[in-house]
Amino acid sequence: MSARGDAAAAFQFLSRFPVKGGGDFSRELLQRSVVYYPVVGAAIGLSAALGAGVAAWLLPAWPAAVITLILWVWLTGGLHLDGWMDTADGLLSYRTRERMLEIMKDSRVGAMGVLACMLLLLLKASLLAAFLEGGTWTELPLLLLPPVWSRWYMVRAMVRYPFARGDDGLAASFKGLSARQEGRALLL
Repeated sequence: MSARGDAAAAFQFLSRFPVKGGGDFSRELLQRSVVYYPVVGAAIGLSAALGAGVAAWLLPAWPAAVITLILWVWLTGGLHLDGWMDTADGLLSYRTRERMLEIMKDSRVGAMGVLACMLLLLLKASLLAAFLEGGTWTELPLLLLPPVWSRWYMVRAMVRYPFARGDDGLAASFKGLSARQEGRALLL
């Protein structure tokens, strides 16, 4: 498959941007697509920055921040929030490692997951409001940094850290990524 198909797969996997040509999400395609994760982050960040600029021009800081956050979450499909809630449910259950992994795999969200999600969204909204309150348009491009860095760090984590479930689950599709792929993602 082409680089274009690999990039399309990255966009389809990490966002709600309407792209075609990603393929069947085979293990090979998923592994090739990781170098484009920061590009997806840049597209999300640019869209959020543009949305924030328009919202801040029309509204006070807090409503503009909430609208920006809604746009940001929609663009990502809430993938990071789902993982955050699963992690909170598992880790805050104070069970054995095996039971925590079982809880994290459960598709239902528990009380700890809901609380963690609400608190995270409140924190993000307050930070966005503080950021927008300054009212300088020159700082809007800074909204690109968190999504670009976090998508690149996903690649770094998949290359360098052990997988919690070993060969089980979606993460196993990324097993065997190389430091070269991490470096290519960093360059992009």
